[in-house]
Amino acid sequence: MKELTWNPEFGTGGTIEAKCDLCGKSLKFKFKQKPSYKNVQEKLKAKGWLARKIDDKWHDFCCQDCFDQYEDEHYED
Repeated sequence: MKELTWNPEFGTGGTIEAKCDLCGKSLKFKFKQKPSYKNVQEKLKAKGWLARKIDDKWHDFCCQDCFDQYEDEHYED
């Protein structure tokens, strides 16, 4: 899951925080004006993070193991 936090001063940017939907590990990325989710996603991917659409909602995972475990826990046969 990605969460956007704006700075208190209008138009000065803020942070995008990506949080693993299984283990809770997070990374924060600062932006100065308009947030770039594409840029953040590229940086996350370079660090081994995964974004997966599950039941029409996007989820973030810090690694393949977390995704596999999430899938096992939520979609058992």
